[in-house]
Amino acid sequence: MSLFDTLVLDPTFTCSVCGKTHTTLQTHSLGDSFATYRKGSFIRCCPVHYGILREALYCRHEGTDEAPKQEVWLVLWHGIYAGHAPDEESAKAALAKVDRLDLIRWLEAAQSDAQSWQSRYRRLFRDLDDWKDVRDNPPVPPIEGQRAPWNFRQLPDEVWQDADPLSRIIERNALSAEEEKASVRDSWGW
Repeated sequence: MSLFDTLVLDPTFTCSVCGKTHTTLQTHSLGDSFATYRKGSFIRCCPVHYGILREALYCRHEGTDEAPKQEVWLVLWHGIYAGHAPDEESAKAALAKVDRLDLIRWLEAAQSDAQSWQSRYRRLFRDLDDWKDVRDNPPVPPIEGQRAPWNFRQLPDEVWQDADPLSRIIERNALSAEEEKASVRDSWGW
């Protein structure tokens, strides 16, 4: 059994039989790299440079063990996942509408996300380094009558006073719900 890739369907796909809304689709057609792709994502191992691919979406209907297959057409433009369509004609029309401005917009989103990811990584690394430094070299209490030594700690006192400072550090550096929704990092394989 090989790995699959996940496509985030935006707009969502609605089952024509039961009306269930699907937000993702798993596929073996794009290189089996276990990656997640969103509209505008570059697919590193894409077998199609430019065109459409027919894919099957299986919808398990409530009350049955049956999962009938429905067609979803993937639109690929120069190795980039440009969306999906419910039928071949719609997919061809969607492919014809993709232009270079879409590419620039997708590239800008990817670069912005990469910068955000690098910033979050540096902040997390700095916080963990600060925590490790203080853990391994506890601050020396000031000598009576002298000024306290300069404190280079970056972390706020509530992190240090917590019973589990590592959990607070992770919490402090976690993606917000808005950042997580906007993130395309996984789709670019970073």
